[in-house]
Amino acid sequence: ALMALDRPLFATAPDARDAARAVRLQCVPSARAQSDWLADLRAFERYAGGERLECVSAVAVREAKDSVKTLRRCVRDLGLDGSADVSLDGDEELRVLKAVVLAGLSPQLARVRMPRQKYHEVASGTISVDPEARELAFYAVDEAGSEPATWQAHDVRGDRRVFVHPQSTLFAEASYAAPFVAYLAQWAGAAGNKTFMRDVTVPGIYAVLLFGPAVVVDHEHKVLAIGRSGALAVRAWPRIGVLVGQLRRLLDELLRRKLADPQLDIRDHPRYWWTPIAELDFNEHSAASISLTSSLLGAVIGFGLCALCVSGWSAFGVLCVYFALVSVYHMLEYLSVCLYNPERLEMGSFMFNPDVGNGYMTAMAVSLAEYLAGWLYCGGRAPGWLTCVGLLMALAGQALRTLAMVTAGTSFNHYVATKRAADHELVTCGVYAVERHPSYVGFFLWAVGLQLMLSNLVSAGLFAA
Repeated sequence: ALMALDRPLFATAPDARDAARAVRLQCVPSARAQSDWLADLRAFERYAGGERLECVSAVAVREAKDSVKTLRRCVRDLGLDGSADVSLDGDEELRVLKAVVLAGLSPQLARVRMPRQKYHEVASGTISVDPEARELAFYAVDEAGSEPATWQAHDVRGDRRVFVHPQSTLFAEASYAAPFVAYLAQWAGAAGNKTFMRDVTVPGIYAVLLFGPAVVVDHEHKVLAIGRSGALAVRAWPRIGVLVGQLRRLLDELLRRKLADPQLDIRDHPRYWWTPIAELDFNEHSAASISLTSSLLGAVIGFGLCALCVSGWSAFGVLCVYFALVSVYHMLEYLSVCLYNPERLEMGSFMFNPDVGNGYMTAMAVSLAEYLAGWLYCGGRAPGWLTCVGLLMALAGQALRTLAMVTAGTSFNHYVATKRAADHELVTCGVYAVERHPSYVGFFLWAVGLQLMLSNLVSAGLFAA
């Protein structure tokens, strides 16, 4: 209702501007609010509650009251509950309200550029000096009229600088919770040499990612570009961008269902939890694909161990152990990268390719065929000493490979590098002090050990060769 007013809530006469700004500052809910709209909302509530505030327009308050009644009636006509009130006293409520403001004003966003950090010399050394408000720079972004571009291709020299209006509660603010601000409109100054932003709000970074323009993930450079122009970008883990994309899709679906069925309780309705999961995007590198693959591998490991307990150390039990060890290998490949080298984490970290033409999959299929043929046509394969030796080799190889990945940390890569990167470091500690390529040796022991465990002499010879 306040946004829809055709007149400002506070007086704008030249002789009353300083007093109006002082009253507006008194209405700021908290130091973390950082929003002109929340200050106006508090002023409206106080004035509507009977408190007479200086410089507040009674006509604007009366028009806002009428708009509130009209909006609530429209909400009820849609079948929604329009009687809920929101408190301005809690940090969580303030974050939600600022997210709502951002969603309504998007893509009216400006980028905040902080000055270089300055230091002051003291007797014991140096201390950092907080920047002043006049040292900050704001650049408006024209998302609607700009051509699509990547964040690297965007020319920041073409961005238009804007300024916070002197009547804003953020005019003297030097610390911002996020490098973006949302504003209602731009206003040219009387001199014509400056453009001011009216009614500014500093949203949280997650509010911008969830309710702002579409997010484009740059996996290689670990950058999240917000919007089509490439002017708004933040450095973050790519998986955050992937998660945000899925959350935005689920939120859109939830809001669509709520509008289609106003009686739907989005907090308790069971369909909210399982139906969107069935509609997730299972493309490569998506969070849904990774979750599904992990679930399947975990199910195979659990089934293999349970079957071993039921059937005992028999030919079938050995086969179950084989599938469990293969699943453990793929799970540890992904988990090691996730914990110790997260910047390289992707779907390929499972080292699992269902393509039949893949050499690894073909070798595994051949070894499995040899075992089944010996089991069906050669009178079965009872486990013997060779099975135990192969099992120990496979466990030792798995332990060596995982230890090598953990020791290498960020220097480990599943893909063979042809060029030296700036972050490459030669690892000479731990298992690398004993063996130059412990991960390859571990994989060799693991692969050959599995074939010996299955008593696949032909496959074991081919794997060793």
